[in-house]
Amino acid sequence: MPARAAEKGLKPLPAVPEGASTQVLLTDDVVNAAEFLDLASELQARILYFDSTTFTAEGFAVLDEELDPGIDKMNLTAQDRRELGLLRGDAHTRDGQISEVEMCFVAAGMNHRWVKEAPWHADLQARWSGFLEDLHLSAAMRAQDAHTRAKAEAGRIAALLAERPDFRAATKRSRFYGIADEAYPPPSTGNAEQLHQHRITIDRATDQAMALVDTTAHRIYTGYERDFDALTDEITQQDVLAAAGTVAARNLLLREYLTRKSGGYPPPKRFMELLMLHPQLRRPRQTQTALA
Repeated sequence: MPARAAEKGLKPLPAVPEGASTQVLLTDDVVNAAEFLDLASELQARILYFDSTTFTAEGFAVLDEELDPGIDKMNLTAQDRRELGLLRGDAHTRDGQISEVEMCFVAAGMNHRWVKEAPWHADLQARWSGFLEDLHLSAAMRAQDAHTRAKAEAGRIAALLAERPDFRAATKRSRFYGIADEAYPPPSTGNAEQLHQHRITIDRATDQAMALVDTTAHRIYTGYERDFDALTDEITQQDVLAAAGTVAARNLLLREYLTRKSGGYPPPKRFMELLMLHPQLRRPRQTQTALA
């Protein structure tokens, strides 16, 4: 290159000035090297700046989790490792070779730059970019799969919790969570991430189970409320309040009866208030028996 530049009356200088905000950038697909030298000569440039980049395989295809948090080297698949090994192997065969050539001249106060990348280097870079893209996609898919599995596991646990009599009978939020923690303790050998995921799954399952219990209880007691007369007749006929001598005792016996009748769902406070005000249940059971 220096010799050809000298033939065109240009003084070769092995350094390229910093890129200017306004410049003309030409690549090999627009003009080749010889045509660029001809252009420099036609525009009466005096100096031809040139430089080249030497490829170093050691710094190529390096996975850096700090620079790219989306990459987890510990979770590379066997196929990922094979592809990475092939890529690094091909890179080492090019170690020390020139990967890019750049020329520049100044004419009319403007930089004219010409850049050509070696085809093998462009191919390596494309393969590396494709590898990283696939790796990120795989990581995203693994994360999505893990999310789907965790969601399904939470749903499974929620259904089991909602079937437990003690869970249905719980009235305080802390009790719901306590039952879930006792039934599904964290893994004894789990790492911090696994323990965190377990906590998320159990909390999600508990919330879902509470919602299931609440929905079912609401449906059951709404049905009872639509036919209070039939319910109170049943309570009277079965002598549910026979042993109740006080309002508190009547309240307790009714709650126990309704919890058994509903399949383990305690009656809501509002339902109990309405039921206790029903004419058939406003008097102690002794009076009801005497009237019968």
